[in-house]
Amino acid sequence: MERELCEAAMEGSVTFLLNLLGRDPLILDRYITAYFAETPLHIAAMLGHLEFATELLKRKPELACELNLRKSTPLHLASAKGDVEMVKLLLCANPQMCYARDGCGWNPLHVAVMKGQVDTLRELVRVRSEAACVPIDGANRETILHVCVKHNQLEALKLLLAEILVCNNTEFINSKDGDGNTILHLAVLDRQFQTIDFLTKIAGIDVNAKNIFGLTALDLLEIRLKEASGDCLNIGRLLQQAGAMNSRSNVSSETTGAAANVTTTIVGGSTQREILKEILLEFLSKQEEWHKQNERNGRLESHRNAIMIAASVFAAAAFQAPANPPGGFWQDTVSSSAPNGPHDAGAPILSDLNPGRYMLFSFANLTAFFISSCVFLLLLSGLPLKNEVCTGILMMAVWIAIAAVGLSFIVSTSFFGFYFILMIYISIFVSKNAPSIRTVIVALAQDFIFAAGFQTKIIQEMKYISLYSTNKSEERRHLCYVLTCYMLYQKLFPFA
Repeated sequence: MERELCEAAMEGSVTFLLNLLGRDPLILDRYITAYFAETPLHIAAMLGHLEFATELLKRKPELACELNLRKSTPLHLASAKGDVEMVKLLLCANPQMCYARDGCGWNPLHVAVMKGQVDTLRELVRVRSEAACVPIDGANRETILHVCVKHNQLEALKLLLAEILVCNNTEFINSKDGDGNTILHLAVLDRQFQTIDFLTKIAGIDVNAKNIFGLTALDLLEIRLKEASGDCLNIGRLLQQAGAMNSRSNVSSETTGAAANVTTTIVGGSTQREILKEILLEFLSKQEEWHKQNERNGRLESHRNAIMIAASVFAAAAFQAPANPPGGFWQDTVSSSAPNGPHDAGAPILSDLNPGRYMLFSFANLTAFFISSCVFLLLLSGLPLKNEVCTGILMMAVWIAIAAVGLSFIVSTSFFGFYFILMIYISIFVSKNAPSIRTVIVALAQDFIFAAGFQTKIIQEMKYISLYSTNKSEERRHLCYVLTCYMLYQKLFPFA
């Protein structure tokens, strides 16, 4: 019964819901007393089924307080999606859910900010503006304003500060996280020029607030200036116009215009501060290096998945070819006096009529199967791709397997095999280029299938792939073209 209710929630069928309630009036009560991954109201909130959610809350308003496995309320999900009407409905059922925290310590306002759902945030603030002042659970003690800056949500920040300034809560505007950074510190670190321009024009902002390292926003800008950025000079002018100073009164900063040089004059007693700045600079450089390494590892992992998919597909293709070779098998055993010469039942016809051609066909398939299987098993065993050289070697092996499969096509199908191997090379070559080129290649494949007189279903499958191949994921692009080639392999050639 509960499964049927979940299906009704996914469909948003109020009629189905009323039918289930007529059969089992206590079905909604069991969602409150038992443990389920999602309640029907969670599902309705995620999918935007407003009428279904209204009917649920009319009969069981307590569902608005229920949590899923991630400790999210239906209001969390509706806020993340930006469904304003659903948010209004849930707030009418229980406005106190604005204070509810999920497994990450976020309330619905935090979630709306991170997703950039400004209209939803406006409705939440209208009902419970105090929830915006509740810090996030955790050691970092971030506020919703810190979340706005970290996720670069300027419109949400403007909305919240307008509400906070109405309440004259300047202390909250200058609140600090676990590292002592205000929102101005974070904006400078991330070089958000528009955010800094907005913050420096607010009367209650403390432009000279210090973090736990004793550094002001201008100090952090000096560290960023060592990375040589034109944006930093404009940010420096904004901070200086707002009255920002260094952490020590005996340190002055001067920005020179055309040369874009920033000099720091130390009058005395600043050795400790300079050491601290060097430590922070080293930390920032290591953090940037870590991000680059993480991005590189992600790229290598994407290549790894693409190579594994290609190797597995071509290994399967090469494995099937000997089971149904070109020309098929002899169905009977005849003596030497027969017109076709002596042959045994079950033997490949091509091996008797053209032994050289059959040997070349078998060699090409064996090569493709062996190389593809080796590549697949190496990757499956967890072979680490530490650099692009290893990736290149494996890609070269896959290309050899493709060439071997193409050779077997040429041997067995003549012109059709040549057309196929040419198309597969072109398809993989353009997989990293513009989607319009990829669409042209798939369209050519469709025309070839239609001209060859094959079933309409294959054309529909190719159209589906042409739509799917617009996905920007590297792994999915490679998968689309491998599947395209494999589909032609299966549909066009008699031994596949």
